[in-house]
Amino acid sequence: KLSFESNVTLEEIIAGRRIKFTCEDGNSVLTARSESIGEFIFIKNTSYTEESKVKIAGAEKEYRALDLETLEESDVADEITIPASESVILIKSDNAKRAEKTETETDVTNAFKVTEVSENYFVLDYAELSKSGGSFGKKRAIPGIFEDLLREDYKGKITIRQKFVLREKMPLRLIMERANLLSATVNGKPVTFARGGYDVNFVESDITEAVRAGENVFEYSIDFYQHEGVHFALFDPLATESLRNCLYYDTSVENTYLKGDFVVNEDFSLSPRTKMPPVTDELYKHGYPFFKGEITLTGKVNKNKTGRTTLKIGGRFMTAKVRANGKEKLFTLDNKGDITELLKNGENEITITLRSSMRNIFGPHHYKPIPEPMGISPYNFEFRGEWAEGRIPENYTDAYNFVPFGAKKIVTAETKEE
Repeated sequence: KLSFESNVTLEEIIAGRRIKFTCEDGNSVLTARSESIGEFIFIKNTSYTEESKVKIAGAEKEYRALDLETLEESDVADEITIPASESVILIKSDNAKRAEKTETETDVTNAFKVTEVSENYFVLDYAELSKSGGSFGKKRAIPGIFEDLLREDYKGKITIRQKFVLREKMPLRLIMERANLLSATVNGKPVTFARGGYDVNFVESDITEAVRAGENVFEYSIDFYQHEGVHFALFDPLATESLRNCLYYDTSVENTYLKGDFVVNEDFSLSPRTKMPPVTDELYKHGYPFFKGEITLTGKVNKNKTGRTTLKIGGRFMTAKVRANGKEKLFTLDNKGDITELLKNGENEITITLRSSMRNIFGPHHYKPIPEPMGISPYNFEFRGEWAEGRIPENYTDAYNFVPFGAKKIVTAETKEE
């Protein structure tokens, strides 16, 4: 019989750790490694929305920060501020010394306003189904309709009906994935689709003449079928995962999309856009929940006669293009950059064009456990295998999950020349 007795307390272990790391906000985590480049520390801010302040006792004497874009090193202080969702790499260096704060920051957010926004989108991801000319069933999520047809191993004509509401008649385009359509109508009026600029796998139709104020109905018909083996691969208990990985569909039922110069109201009706949205990183709360595209902010900043000027954009976006005085600079892997070469001494008008990701148009929109999971798979979109007998998957919600896009804070940082 063995018995163990502790010879050290947790407090002693914490006190004796070599890297004395603290993060009072609890958002950041740390790992330390030793590789060919030497010893280094990786710190990640796990918050999507909040910056994180971390302290590493003695870091200024042992480590320098590595910029992954330029591979340049810079001095650090014991306290480091990490923007939302970002990270820091600290490399152990014999040349480490305390970073001297030479920047003067100015919050210029209120000097900017949104001056341009690309066309908006609206996702139609619910529908009613008619088989072989029969009556339409109840409204159901598109993945549920598709799985119902696959489970039945249905082969034959189907008609999909989708509805949307306009506060008033407006120019509008309808986008859908390519399909061998038997017919397509909006409010009973035939519409035709052609390849547009959206994507090679999508087609679009100008439905302006067919729409009306109030409820609108889009219907299309296709011959639905799958080759032999699809039903077995998906639903037979003897089917292997390797077989499912080779699966392809002959026909499918997919979301459709509306595109135009509109805003989405709280009741998900659409209205023509009459004003620009505010400067915000929560564009989805201001009439653009399914937005994919660009917004442009215009404002004025001042440059001193000497020193460097860095622009810092707090928020969430894929890229930012900054223009001033006929010059431009693209931020691709960072939310900040040196814009000194774009500016003249004194006041400058600059524009910032932010490009979004595809997340809010393509989802996942309905995954209930976590609005924005760290990792996703087809399950987060399809919930495959959980729609049987008209059920709603346990992890599915009718509510929509959106993520931030835009700028919530714009700061200029002036660095004095030594």
